[in-house]
Amino acid sequence: MLTIHTTLNSKLQYPIQNPFEMEDILFFDIETTGLSPKTSFLYLIGCMYFENGTWQITQWFADEMNNEAELLGSFFQKIKNYKRIVHYNGSGFDIPFIQNKCKQHNIDASFDFIESFDIYKKLLPYKNLLPMDNLKLKTVEAFIGIVREDTYSGADLIQIYANYLGSSRYEKLNQNNPHNAKDNSSSKKIPSSAELLQILLLHNAEDIKGLLYISNILYYIDIFDCNIYKHIFLNACSDIVKSQKNWNVEIISDIESQTNCLKFQVTIPFGIPRPVHWENKLSAVADESFHNMSIQLIASSNNITLKVPVFKGELKYFFENYKDYYYLPKEDMAIHKSVAQFVDKEYRVQAKANTCYNKKISIFIPSFGNNDKNIFKASYQNHVKFMELDLPELQDPAQLYEYFINCIDYLHHSKETEIINKSKIS
Repeated sequence: MLTIHTTLNSKLQYPIQNPFEMEDILFFDIETTGLSPKTSFLYLIGCMYFENGTWQITQWFADEMNNEAELLGSFFQKIKNYKRIVHYNGSGFDIPFIQNKCKQHNIDASFDFIESFDIYKKLLPYKNLLPMDNLKLKTVEAFIGIVREDTYSGADLIQIYANYLGSSRYEKLNQNNPHNAKDNSSSKKIPSSAELLQILLLHNAEDIKGLLYISNILYYIDIFDCNIYKHIFLNACSDIVKSQKNWNVEIISDIESQTNCLKFQVTIPFGIPRPVHWENKLSAVADESFHNMSIQLIASSNNITLKVPVFKGELKYFFENYKDYYYLPKEDMAIHKSVAQFVDKEYRVQAKANTCYNKKISIFIPSFGNNDKNIFKASYQNHVKFMELDLPELQDPAQLYEYFINCIDYLHHSKETEIINKSKIS
């Protein structure tokens, strides 16, 4: 077995170590000769850790086929003092593969003592909100802007490792036989075992180093983390000057959509890799008055802009207990039976769910909260709800904050939320 140490001049931007210290986390990746631990071989384990103020990489390489158990022993000896192990889809492949290999070699070791942080699993629930076509590692790397020196895939390395073993054995057999070396001098130049080893180590090292940079993609998830906004809001409320800078709310006329908008401008405590524009169209509203209406969330640098459409017009308030109401066709409204008794029978009919309403002309904004009081809709069938925009409420930061959080939560969980400027990296 070979053990290779490398020092990196790299920095971690995303605080993936929280709530631990940098020295408590360790990144890792493995290389194998196949997908099944029963029929394939583990030949390389690499890990990266923060030590003495710099990032270090240690790689354990099987230069012989019988080194597998030794690799596993060295790896578990190294990680035993760490609190979190970071990987990309290691929960789906690397960790189960290693656990199976431990059983095969009767090695009493597991990952139970260390917290597993799978970047891929963190991203998966948000895949439709991420500005990439898929979550393949190379797609994420390309989006972040990582340029690899390594040009091989994990599948390519299987043959390269086989060539390494062959070259290594050939070189050992011939190192003391000048006659064979002379006979081979005229043959086609083939890579030495040392050259093949560098290819194998480089691929694994760049996989691990890449985890430092692709962790920045987690900032997109944080945009939908309401706890971050709570911290910003509380700080803004405690400092009027900071509030005007980090938290601003106003009604504007949006030229692009030709509608008025309630606009939130928030400064977040981190910068995202690339600008992203999310949109959720109010497609459930059939009325032409709502044709251009959509909720928009724009993230650029360290700024979040939320635009919510403001509708000025007529909407309907539907009563729940429609059996207690009569509908007046001429007035196009519903009244309670206690009042309807004074209306001639020919001017009233029993109200139905879709006719049990009163109409109101006012200024409205979409409602995304769980409070169904004072909710208006364009028609009974539409599931998009509206609430009156009480202008004095713009002076109440707490209510505005609650509405902002409800909008973010809606965009997060709605299947209709789309990315306008989605990357075409595949």
